[in-house]
Amino acid sequence: MPAAKTPQDHKPKTGSPDDGLRFTVNGVTYTLPPVSEDDAQALPGSLTMDIVERPEDPQVQAQYAFALLRLMVKDDVVNALRTLSTGDMMEILGDWMSQGESDGSSEQ
Repeated sequence: MPAAKTPQDHKPKTGSPDDGLRFTVNGVTYTLPPVSEDDAQALPGSLTMDIVERPEDPQVQAQYAFALLRLMVKDDVVNALRTLSTGDMMEILGDWMSQGESDGSSEQ
């Protein structure tokens, strides 16, 4: 018997990278802003060195994404991500990190 399907409302929605990455949790849509060069430059140099020297290291990638998240994103958006499973949260963060440049975050 196939496994029961569950709602996938947390999956990232498609859109222009200039608009950021939208995702929905419990019926509320949130937006992660595109990562800007200015925001990345505000991170500690040690983290930048780690990501430059070991860009394929999943732990370094996660540290970099979480540092940008804390720097750029409003608390309500971070709290929504925290309610997801680790796998779903990391999938959204991975999609977010692969997008373009801008600043700010919002709840829609």
